[in-house]
Amino acid sequence: MQFKLSMKYYFFSFLFLISFTNTFSQEVQEVNETEDYSEYRNKIAPPPAKTSSIEEFDIIICDGCNTAKDKKNYFDYLVFSLFIENISKKDLIFLKNINQNGRLSENLFFNFDLSGNLINEGTESFFTIKKERAIIDSLLYKFPKIDFDQTKIDASLPSVRYGIKIDYKIVETDYGIIKLEKYKVDSSKEMPFREVDEFPAYSGCDSNLDKLSMKRCTNKKINQIIGENFSTELTSDLGLSPGKKRIFINFTISKTGEIINVIARGPHPALEKEAIRVISLVPKFDKPGYYGDEPVDVKYSIPIVFVISE
Repeated sequence: MQFKLSMKYYFFSFLFLISFTNTFSQEVQEVNETEDYSEYRNKIAPPPAKTSSIEEFDIIICDGCNTAKDKKNYFDYLVFSLFIENISKKDLIFLKNINQNGRLSENLFFNFDLSGNLINEGTESFFTIKKERAIIDSLLYKFPKIDFDQTKIDASLPSVRYGIKIDYKIVETDYGIIKLEKYKVDSSKEMPFREVDEFPAYSGCDSNLDKLSMKRCTNKKINQIIGENFSTELTSDLGLSPGKKRIFINFTISKTGEIINVIARGPHPALEKEAIRVISLVPKFDKPGYYGDEPVDVKYSIPIVFVISE
């Protein structure tokens, strides 16, 4: 997108990027690696399968389970138990070293026959490396048989497939013991796009889109607002030197879907003010971002780039 500015100024807005940090930088920061683990950085997997809805777990039979949510929690408990009972200290140390902040956050899938026997399992993630996937998958095949309520099973289906997300924290105690704990999100803090389970739903985007498709749709619509409303004329009076200039905008989509905490940094206070004004025109999102069942604040970073010619 390009606009003429008084015959010598040109402005364009790049498709904005999701920020994974609290800085104004638009570049994604790579995970720090040691030499021992760098050989395991491999090509990433295909996009992960959609995680199963709570209602899909209703066919499971378990003691004390009265609702589909109880059954989903029971299934999650079985997965967590599988990890803490079977993963080795050596593998925990490896996973801790290759994952930022000691997190183990992945999408898993399980296929069962209609009798509840596991017939296929695995890891599906954008970020899982080959060695990490091998460690996780070596545990999953040990998953126990599930009891299904045969009166609720669709007998026409060849199998039952569950997709779930795990999010564990690898911690080391003062006594040198390394173990897994369930990660608990601090809903009082902002979360980057990568960590949310559901991307905020922008008005006009199909609410049934997956996370990445929703991001693309949102990118396009907000970029439109920037292109249509940013006052290009003001740059001609600021005395800026020729070359490429950037304005970095940070803002948050709140738990109620509103744009808050807008901050801009650019080559001139007038440009920062204009960038903040334009972002304030973005309408309230139809739905906020979610981590699990909790709405969360989601942070964004948008670079606006313009070029001043000689």
